[in-house]
Amino acid sequence: MDLDRFKQVNDGLGHAVGDVLLTQVAQRLRLLSSSVAVGSLARLGGDEFAFLLTDEAQIDAATTATEALFAAPFLLAGRAVHTGLSLGWSVVSPSASEVGTLLRQADAAMYIAKRSQAIAHRYSPAAQPRHRALALEQALHEGLEQQQFHLVYQPQVRVQDGTVCGAEALLRWEHPVLGVVAPDEFIVVAEATGLIVRLGNWVLRRACQDARRWKHPTLHLSVNISAVQLAQVSFPEMVRSALQQSGWPPERLVLEITETGFLTDLALTQTSLQSLRAQGVRVSLDDFGTGYSSLAQVLELPLDEVKIDRRFMHALDDNLPGSAGARAIVQSTVALSSVLGLTVVAEGVERETQREVLRQLGCEVMQGWLVAPGLPVPAFERWLVDWMEQERGRA
Repeated sequence: MDLDRFKQVNDGLGHAVGDVLLTQVAQRLRLLSSSVAVGSLARLGGDEFAFLLTDEAQIDAATTATEALFAAPFLLAGRAVHTGLSLGWSVVSPSASEVGTLLRQADAAMYIAKRSQAIAHRYSPAAQPRHRALALEQALHEGLEQQQFHLVYQPQVRVQDGTVCGAEALLRWEHPVLGVVAPDEFIVVAEATGLIVRLGNWVLRRACQDARRWKHPTLHLSVNISAVQLAQVSFPEMVRSALQQSGWPPERLVLEITETGFLTDLALTQTSLQSLRAQGVRVSLDDFGTGYSSLAQVLELPLDEVKIDRRFMHALDDNLPGSAGARAIVQSTVALSSVLGLTVVAEGVERETQREVLRQLGCEVMQGWLVAPGLPVPAFERWLVDWMEQERGRA
């Protein structure tokens, strides 16, 4: 068992508070024996715990009971902090009868649970060939050292007239052995291992340097920020350093966070975001409407923009299942944002019919394959020149 976002607590609130969290977790885990037959319980190190069941049939019950123990927040330094967990199960078999093998299999299963954002996963050799999660962790170290990562840029244009107004930096990775690794896969492993701080800082610095080459006077740059990065006390200073070294204007930088980026500690998030906005940096709430925060929490955050998740775009066309609900969500998001003075950006726009619905509902900005996919630096610069010429022709 591994805690979710434990590094954020350590980095954001201090190691002493992290120790308090581990103590409280241990106290709750001791309560498991009241509902399932726990043979032994141990802390393996860091934020990793393990327990042994005497009956394989109790795996589901133990998973449910463990999840229930974490439903209530932990009280840390006067703050109510929620933390999740990821469970990996391994079962004794003729091919896995030694403790070391069982622990390795449980660890591999736990990484799958964390990647898929599930509470638990049971080890299956077919589901985890060659322990891919562990291979990804090692490959991430190599990828950073060997500069295997690169950025592509997806344009953002105004819905009403097609004027280009920005671009989002998207991270890509092609490993010489593993091949193309999807961001949804490697970002989770990077966050779980803490490598996301180093990787995320590289993305921000590289994106600001690339953007300095854009021949456009007002184009803004959007960069995704991990919750782990946001929890770093030094993060605002890192952003300031990236801006100063690149010469990119802070008012043309947009940092995108997801709702999970502030669920752990709203007060700490507010402090970091206020520090960033004091520099002139804008803040965007990504994947709006898909997280678990309350509207009250969103209203407390210093935001400049919200991004409507692409899943709502897929259902936005008429006569498709869920189209009425998707339209209502977009309409309510636009209305709320208008009251709060926030810009609304729609992601994943692929068809002209979707753009027309967005135009009718008053959405301001869009991005997606209807405009262009994510483009490498040279291709994006050529696209930008061509698009600006088209704009001048329309004018």
